[in-house]
Amino acid sequence: MCSLIYFPAHQTSPALTERDYIIVNAFDKKVGYLGTARIKIIEVIREGHPVLEDIACFGFEKWTSLRDESTGSIPGDDGLYPRTNGCILLKIVLVPGERVLNIRRITNQSILDKFIPVPDTNFDSSLRIFCGTWNMGNFPPPDSSVLKNWIPEDHKIDLYAIGFQESDFSTKKSKNASSEIENLIMECIGPNYSLVRSNALWGIRIYVLIAASLLPDVSQVRTTTVATGIANVFGNKGAVIVSLQIKHTTFCFVCCHLAAHQDKVKARNDDIREIIRNSISDIGTGKSELSAQFHHLFWFGDVNYRIDTGETDDTPSEQKFIETLTSVHNQEFELLFARDQLMKQMTYNLMLFNFSEMPLSFPPTFKMEVGTVDQYQTKRVPSWCDRILCKSLDSIPSLQLSYFSAREVCSR
Repeated sequence: MCSLIYFPAHQTSPALTERDYIIVNAFDKKVGYLGTARIKIIEVIREGHPVLEDIACFGFEKWTSLRDESTGSIPGDDGLYPRTNGCILLKIVLVPGERVLNIRRITNQSILDKFIPVPDTNFDSSLRIFCGTWNMGNFPPPDSSVLKNWIPEDHKIDLYAIGFQESDFSTKKSKNASSEIENLIMECIGPNYSLVRSNALWGIRIYVLIAASLLPDVSQVRTTTVATGIANVFGNKGAVIVSLQIKHTTFCFVCCHLAAHQDKVKARNDDIREIIRNSISDIGTGKSELSAQFHHLFWFGDVNYRIDTGETDDTPSEQKFIETLTSVHNQEFELLFARDQLMKQMTYNLMLFNFSEMPLSFPPTFKMEVGTVDQYQTKRVPSWCDRILCKSLDSIPSLQLSYFSAREVCSR
């Protein structure tokens, strides 16, 4: 299980009048959806991209000429592009080895503000967020005195977003897992917080709590679930999502449990696409991709991406297990991270485009021997399956303060 604290800075974004920025939804013909981001088009042109081919750009009030200086031609026969909700949808095709010329000052701050509100300058200068995730293995949790090693009582934290996977359990105290987890969280963080919203899909749960003093500033609370299990019906895999607005700043929290097994990278990628595709009508405006609608988007949970060993079986050979375990014990985390499946997907922009993650400086969280804090099951490759990622707009940056694993908290 992993936890982190983010510090989203609420500040007026600088003018972009003299900069070549665009807001894009990126797709690859073979891979599919890649993500949404504001990028500097000159960097894309100069550096090229291994997978970007079709890019749809949003944020234009009027038609912009893309004259090809080598041929003198302008894309489009009539100079008009399809309109979507009053703005013009401009399609740019980037093919490796070719260049698109004369793309200058495509958007500016006044246009950008119509699609992404600038935070209220009267709002407090900072907001601290704690985000955590734990796959409980359907075991009852420990009491709050142990759980506090993971969920801190810290009045400097303004908002808690806590996710669980495989959290179906019953105890003598309660047969309602959701209420017992909520009570334990409240015991950890103290009485000065209020539950904004919780949601569950089978054993996948999310709880979003906020400092009571900020509760009057919360609005536009929405929630949804997306099942990606068998036939996209079973909820053993999928996501629970909560979005909200604090004054003029928007947040979205996605707690997920993706497809398991060593060789199922494509299935995990497909789960992410399915979650994004099937959540936008319920959680956002339905007019653009999920990550384009919020100032800050947190994606966390049991993502199930593993450390590659060159083998495809779930159970590693004795040699590969010992090699990986030795690297863990020697704290060679950078060496292990170079083989991390999720890192590879993000590096090549195949998945979770433009998301960020703090370096992993703690041992893998999967797959521990039940009841231990440093022993791994030999039937699986030790891996960082539990992850927390964030995507923030450039104009409203976030600073990650810590990223850790609470090894004292484990399934029993």
